[in-house]
Amino acid sequence: MSPDQTDAVVVRREPLRGPAQRDRYEPRDEGGWRRVEERWNGCQWVYVGSEIVDSIDIEGAEVLA
Repeated sequence: MSPDQTDAVVVRREPLRGPAQRDRYEPRDEGGWRRVEERWNGCQWVYVGSEIVDSIDIEGAEVLA
């Protein structure tokens, strides 16, 4: 089964100064995740860069619920 963007984990942040930013963690068929960094330009999310990561761990999830 091939993962799609609906399987992605998205972490969005809004710094005190500058545009909103987000990291998308997309599962890979080969294992691990692809982290995609993007910035909001006022109209759309713009690609900044990406890297492959072995695993992700979410801490403090009870605060986010």
